[in-house]
Amino acid sequence: MQVTNDAGTFQIDGVFKCFVLVRTVVVVTTTGNNVGVQTSRGSTPMNPGEIVAIRSYAPCAMISVGPGALVVSAIGGVGTEITCYFFAPITTSSATYGLQIFNETTGDLVFCAAKKPLRFVGFPAGSGSFTYDGSRTYAAIAMNQFYEVDSDTAAVGGGRYFQRLSMARSRITSISGGIKISQEFEYAYSGTVSSPVGPPPPLPPPQASASIGLHAIIDVTNY
Repeated sequence: MQVTNDAGTFQIDGVFKCFVLVRTVVVVTTTGNNVGVQTSRGSTPMNPGEIVAIRSYAPCAMISVGPGALVVSAIGGVGTEITCYFFAPITTSSATYGLQIFNETTGDLVFCAAKKPLRFVGFPAGSGSFTYDGSRTYAAIAMNQFYEVDSDTAAVGGGRYFQRLSMARSRITSISGGIKISQEFEYAYSGTVSSPVGPPPPLPPPQASASIGLHAIIDVTNY
């Protein structure tokens, strides 16, 4: 069994297990931080091998994906909601009708029409507003998250110097018919620090994990 769409893109076969929705969790942030920017975070259990997509009307991001938990963050106060969609390879189905496909060698279930599949609609690189269909709902998987730390100093006299520190991260925001990807500051600090001898110490150049963020946009209508 092999299935392709009208464009010739490969969809389903009889060998590889499809990823299907296993649960939808609305994480409500429980801890906050306000250092120049108001942010908050929350967590929910995550199993090995799962893929997660997120969406929120506040700019949100995945902070960590293990061990055993997903930690998400939003630019907003405690109580901000982030919807998380977890997908995993199909294993069983209780469906009693509809199309099912089994691996001809192992007998494992690899597709069931009753399960909600992982439906990709786009793979945007960088920042921007990416829209598809105004009647549908979308979430994003962070495949390459932009993260940058920037700092500098300036002497202010009297053995003291001014220090600035900022951090920016790729953020996902739900918009009508699509997803907005943006690089948002999430931490900003400034203050004066004593310098015992001479001018303020030199600081490294901005450190970035990636020049751009890479995301996969998926359709989660009624998921």
